[in-house]
Amino acid sequence: MGDNSFGYQTRSQGPPPAYSTVDQTPEAYPQHKDLGRPGRLASKWIIDLLNGTLDCSKLACLQLNSSTPVPHNLYHVSSQSSAGFGDNTALTVCICRTCKKTFTVRFQCLGYACAKDYERMHHFVLGNVLDTPGLHTKYYPMEAQVQFDCSAVQCTMTVTVDVCDPRLEVRWEAHLTDRDAVQKRLQELMEADDGSRYEELTAQDRLEKLFPAFYLMQYIHDVVRSGPGAKEKKVAYRNKFFTVCFWDRFQELLEYLEFQTTEGDGDKSLVLPCLDDQAPAEFLPATRQAWFEILRAHLYFLVEDHLRADLLPPMELSIQPQSATFEFLEAVLDAKYSKSTWKHIGDLSPADFDLLGVNKDAHESMLWYACLCQGQTHPEDREKYFDALCRVTRNRENASAELRKYIEEEQLELAIVKSTREAQEDSDPLSRAYRAFDLPHSASEEMVILQFLHNLKAASAAERKKLRQDLSLIGRDRKSLDILQSAHSFEPEEAMEFLGLPVDADPAFIPIQVNANVNEDKNIDRLLVAGALKSLLAKKYNNGDHGDMEALATVLELEAREPWMSEGDSITVAPKPNSQTVGGTSVDTSLPVGLMNIRNTCYLNSILQYFNTVLPVRSVVLNWEDYKLEPTEENISTRRLGGTGVALDKPEAFLAAKFVEEMRSLFLEFQSSTASAIRPQQRLALAALKNADKLLKGKPAEPATTVMGPQPNPNASDKESAPPPPLPARPSPKPPNLPTEPTVTVNAISDHADTASNVSSATLVDQKDEDANHTYVTISETSEDKPIPQVVPAKERVALDDDDKAKAPGSEEATSERLASQEQSAPSDSAANRGATDANTTTAAVEAKVEDTLSVEEKITEALNDVSVTGTEQQDVEEVMGNILDHFHAAIKPTGTDEDTGKQTDIITETFYWSSVVKIRTVDMNTGRAESDFRSVPDLSRWMTAFPAKDEKTDLYGALDSNFDQEFQDDGKEMVTAITRAPPILHIYIQRGQEIKGELSRNNNVVEIPKRLYLDRYMDCATDSDLFKKRQRSWNLKRRLQALDVAPPPEPVKEDKKGKKEEIKEAGYEVVEQNVEDFETHMIMNNGEEEYVSIDVPSLDLMPSGKDLPSENCEEPSRDISMGGTQESSPTNLDGDASRRLREQIEGEKSIVRKELSTLFSDMKDVTYRLHAVICHGGGLGFGHYWVWIYDFDDNVWRSYNDERVEVHRDEEKVLSDLNSSGRPYYVAYVREDEISRMVKIPPRNLIAPSATDGDTTDVRGDIEMHDAEVSHVEHRE
Repeated sequence: MGDNSFGYQTRSQGPPPAYSTVDQTPEAYPQHKDLGRPGRLASKWIIDLLNGTLDCSKLACLQLNSSTPVPHNLYHVSSQSSAGFGDNTALTVCICRTCKKTFTVRFQCLGYACAKDYERMHHFVLGNVLDTPGLHTKYYPMEAQVQFDCSAVQCTMTVTVDVCDPRLEVRWEAHLTDRDAVQKRLQELMEADDGSRYEELTAQDRLEKLFPAFYLMQYIHDVVRSGPGAKEKKVAYRNKFFTVCFWDRFQELLEYLEFQTTEGDGDKSLVLPCLDDQAPAEFLPATRQAWFEILRAHLYFLVEDHLRADLLPPMELSIQPQSATFEFLEAVLDAKYSKSTWKHIGDLSPADFDLLGVNKDAHESMLWYACLCQGQTHPEDREKYFDALCRVTRNRENASAELRKYIEEEQLELAIVKSTREAQEDSDPLSRAYRAFDLPHSASEEMVILQFLHNLKAASAAERKKLRQDLSLIGRDRKSLDILQSAHSFEPEEAMEFLGLPVDADPAFIPIQVNANVNEDKNIDRLLVAGALKSLLAKKYNNGDHGDMEALATVLELEAREPWMSEGDSITVAPKPNSQTVGGTSVDTSLPVGLMNIRNTCYLNSILQYFNTVLPVRSVVLNWEDYKLEPTEENISTRRLGGTGVALDKPEAFLAAKFVEEMRSLFLEFQSSTASAIRPQQRLALAALKNADKLLKGKPAEPATTVMGPQPNPNASDKESAPPPPLPARPSPKPPNLPTEPTVTVNAISDHADTASNVSSATLVDQKDEDANHTYVTISETSEDKPIPQVVPAKERVALDDDDKAKAPGSEEATSERLASQEQSAPSDSAANRGATDANTTTAAVEAKVEDTLSVEEKITEALNDVSVTGTEQQDVEEVMGNILDHFHAAIKPTGTDEDTGKQTDIITETFYWSSVVKIRTVDMNTGRAESDFRSVPDLSRWMTAFPAKDEKTDLYGALDSNFDQEFQDDGKEMVTAITRAPPILHIYIQRGQEIKGELSRNNNVVEIPKRLYLDRYMDCATDSDLFKKRQRSWNLKRRLQALDVAPPPEPVKEDKKGKKEEIKEAGYEVVEQNVEDFETHMIMNNGEEEYVSIDVPSLDLMPSGKDLPSENCEEPSRDISMGGTQESSPTNLDGDASRRLREQIEGEKSIVRKELSTLFSDMKDVTYRLHAVICHGGGLGFGHYWVWIYDFDDNVWRSYNDERVEVHRDEEKVLSDLNSSGRPYYVAYVREDEISRMVKIPPRNLIAPSATDGDTTDVRGDIEMHDAEVSHVEHRE
């Protein structure tokens, strides 16, 4: 299949063509993508599809009330299939005779396809598996879509399988084949009516065919054969067959099948539906014609199962048996293969062939190719696939020279890789230390400590000593004080044993003997010796004077300290509660621990501090074993994540587990640390920021040398010089409508700022492009105003292509390109240098092979442990928040299914996600009258979006209203959104990035955040309820405000009338005579409730002001408040008294409308939320700094977390006042007032180091017990 056509092709039944040369190197073998999972050759894929054994439960054949899959019996629907046509696609539709599901298999190959003389055959690997409830329609009830991709590097072949539910619900089958009910009905009719009329139905042949499915099949067959212009067909209700089989039992089914009942001349008849011409562009399997064809096939199978073959009526069906399906698939995929002639294939294990993804009877020269494909697409199990190949080809290697050659080369290559890895591990003490605990290098600190304690229990004296040495080595390598403290914490008996002393040794003798032993053995771990001595002092010799022992322990610890240890760090001394002195600085341990900024991580620090106060998150992190999704193939393949229901893959599952482990380490360190701030691990930052795909792509590019804004001071600290993260502009699904000519209002921003933000001012880049007195801060790309492309959501953003990066002036990629060109123009190396390079080729090749054999897990671990990376690039809180929630989803097992959306739920969705319903109906765009009832579409979201007002401040309700207000589409659809489930914790993202006239701008207008938020007004309700009527009233009031929000007529300037007329003419206006009373009447009319809601929003230029005068010869009538109406004329000049009177009337009415709006929902306070946290951003779109405010409901105080600095603010009113005086709030978290104690809590420091099994008792489903220490707070008393 070197070309991309889909004509029927035939592969020779002899051996596949050999490669051009037998002596080619392994690099010449076909190359396949590393997809992190195995696949199967096309011929095997076809067999597994027919057998229902592909790697996806959606494609299995399950019968009613059975969980055991059985093979499909896929009939080929020829009328809906196409073997290939001009757009390089092919299509086949199959219906399973067993489960009655249909499978639409689409093939697409837009470029290169596997060539039979090179790749041999397509190798398909499972790709995306999507649940598709939103695409489920009556005529095409698709429940899932499964994609397979050819793994060959150059091949573009994809196979997509649409899985559709049976067209006829299973519940009807029993009724349609119920002969007993028909016999009973026949008996009743013969006794109550003219018995002779039904006599002929009692004949044996008639009785066998007398069941509803038999006749319904014939009705549907007539429908399929009908067409445009066909004569209408009817079945009289008095028809004896219809009367006996159907009577009134199947009214619901017949309506579903689009049969209609008519009456005429006193008789009722059933009118069969008639098919119309289908549009040429329609997707054939989703048409009404195709629906009836599948229904007919379903009924035919049903009748065939319940009737003798000789009684089946002759019927031309467009279906063919499974052999036709097999032939079609084999031809399209060019999957014919030569077969082996070996006589003992039946003795081999089918599991080995399944492992290789190849047919059992495949020729030997296809077996090695299958092994090659599997090893390249799933390299972590490369040895396993090779072992399977050796087992199935034993004693027949000579059947194929290619097979023999491949086995020899692969055996040698795997031996090199294995020996290289073992040599590296054996020569590395650190690797041996990890191997002693049977842990990978990527294991979390908690896992290392737990494994150490587990191994210690059953170890001998010599083994315990070795275990402590290994743990100490790991702790030093990781610079982990927790691991070192565990390694150096002894029980008295073991301490004496470690020091080589008898249990009853004289304490005065101990320091003398130990000092002698240390001086004699220079290789002894002095830090471990110090730990043993200090453990004895703390647990055995804690009374009396043991100064010599204590002095020796102190000296040994100081001698063996690691450079990274601070003076206050101790391997054994437990910190005292409350105030501590670290490095000469007093630390208030009543305050939560701060987080150091390791480069552009202020956004992440804010999120981590917030999540540390959310009890369900803490429960997942600290009790992960209770929630953990075991990474089995079945669990991963069936897991669906979050509100989108996206499928989980193995790399993401592994990364999610690593992320939770890192979060656990951080949370434990939060509890036990005695420092004012700790440094978060780089691994945590990378895991939080990236998904598995990004990590597997390799190291990130170095930061570009071009700096936005003013250049930093070269003498400044790292923290000051690092470019702080920006506030990216992110669109929302429902942005508020902006006027064509936006009004930029200049409002002063309060000089008074949050204490936290003042502290962090040193980290802010000077706001060169931002005027602090403007509510909109615009940053232009260049000195000229350039239009910018529409901003896409963060999840859909992609990095610049290399070509685009190279064009960016000053970028690192452009610099690299220039350097590369200079290197190319430089003189070539000498012959000696070239010789040296050649000498190192073998070593480099071995290293490359080692790299290629790394598993996906090893590559992710390597990326997380990349010491060359510090901090992160500038990021958006909303995007990282979403990424973290995605990691949590991927790490934990589901708890059930959302009853509205059908999406999987877990503790994260149950905590943060809110369910909504979008109600849609059709309306007349001229009258506003509804033309249909509302239909509902459910949705699941993890935050709400709030939109600041365009030129003034607004409260949070006003910012949220656009999510729930009535909307109208150009196609005449009215949409209303409402909340069906309010979450325990509600996140609100304030969308400050907006596009104004092609420029990306930040909206700094205030969004007032209330202490309590009531969501009653947005909850779902019946359309005839009082709440819905209130919502309708609010929409009309807003429209009225919009109509009144125009510039009142200006007062006339006292000047010469003639001069004034000339000025007006120059402006393109002319005086319009209009009675003042008429204009006033127009402005205040229609202020009552309209019978039908207006669709056209009234124009805002009803009364033009001086700055908004239209261009010359421009006549554009303004729309009236009612639909379709226009204002015949607009006054442009009124006398002074009339103008003032009109202005007062307008302002008076606006005041009345605003007052009613503000009190309309004031009595609805059942769904109450309390403000819990606010993440703030200071700066502009291209720069800035994040910090977070978190409320402590136990102590009734606010705390600001600004990287390392944590402060307490007791004046709640002042905090809220400061937050509501600027545009800094960016991401807000509320908690249900009746669930505060179950959802959030500020965890105190636990200054007594917990054991490995201790920790917070967190049970989200019940009460949560937290052990608070009595602490005093450092407060701001403003």
